[in-house]
Amino acid sequence: VRVFVGVCVCVCLAVCLSVCLCLCRGVCVFLCLCFCVCLFVSVSLPVCLSVSLSVCVCVCVCVCLCLCLCLCVFVCLCLCLCVCVCLCLCVSFCVFRTYIPKEIVPLLQDVAGDLDAYLPATYAAEIRGIARASNLSLGSIVMGNVLYDFTAFCTSIVMENTNGSVFHGRNLDYSLGSDVLRATTMVVDYVKGGKVAYTATTYAGYVGILTGMKPYAFSISVDERDQGSVWENLLAALVERKHFVPMSFLVRQTLEEEESFDNAITRLSKQPLIAPVYFIVGGTEPRQGAIITRDRLSAVDVYSMDPEQGRWYVLETNYDHWTSPPTRDDRRDPGKAVLNEAGRSQASIALLIKVLNTPPVLNKKTTYTTVMAASQPQLYQAWSQDEN
Repeated sequence: VRVFVGVCVCVCLAVCLSVCLCLCRGVCVFLCLCFCVCLFVSVSLPVCLSVSLSVCVCVCVCVCLCLCLCLCVFVCLCLCLCVCVCLCLCVSFCVFRTYIPKEIVPLLQDVAGDLDAYLPATYAAEIRGIARASNLSLGSIVMGNVLYDFTAFCTSIVMENTNGSVFHGRNLDYSLGSDVLRATTMVVDYVKGGKVAYTATTYAGYVGILTGMKPYAFSISVDERDQGSVWENLLAALVERKHFVPMSFLVRQTLEEEESFDNAITRLSKQPLIAPVYFIVGGTEPRQGAIITRDRLSAVDVYSMDPEQGRWYVLETNYDHWTSPPTRDDRRDPGKAVLNEAGRSQASIALLIKVLNTPPVLNKKTTYTTVMAASQPQLYQAWSQDEN
């Protein structure tokens, strides 16, 4: 489509330029002809008539030149408008393909028609219940639960203070539907046996978990890793439906079933996933903080805190920690600058809030902020962020 649009733009430019050149050439020939005729006629006329005729010729020449100039300006404006429209169409097409490629829609309908073959029975039942209660189609609920796994941009931090206490915070940014997500942000306590089994910050209608904490065990946040297209990631899930799971469902399963930081690290490192991702995990003991860099099959790298070596925090945005972030989206360096200025002795929930509210860590796409400490569950806080 983009090639076709490009060809159309080139054809339009060529045609318009040709028309403009032809018109200008015609005007120039006409003016030369008028000048020759007037010169010939004026020789045989009285002086007064020759002067009058010359004035008329000059006026006609000026009018013709003005018309020609206006015509050229008009043609140029039309060309610019044509180029702008074509560029907008190309950008819109690219954005549409980035978020919801047309090839994915029938696949998501297939998933919706046979949820139990793709998702754990409990999650499939929840999605059906949400669809019934909200009067939305099952396919749209599935789309929301799957596609948001691929379009998040985030910042996550785990830090340890001089007393060995571990704190975890995150901003969750979305470029797609941010206003709706802000309005539907909520904190959910998942209760089992009369006790809170785990807590999560999530969105109404979203079954998986991207930010959660298991009291006195560990906390998890998910950051998108920009590797592979939506099409590639979803295709992998459909081909190997029994082995690949959405990252947000894996986080929820880990919160439900694992009891320790080490077990959470192991599970999050090995389970095949739909898409590459970063898992940021905080624990309850000193040195229990890590960034798990994942591809679809397993962990590529596990980067842990090491306060003795000066690494009293780990900070992840959406780029591998061993590479430099692009200048157009550098949230890492401003966040690290605030942390380094404060120092380990100031590590706390208050410092997390300060970092997460520092631009561009906090930006117009930020939907919510969460701070937590698994060793102190009462410190769990979350709030939606205003666009301004």
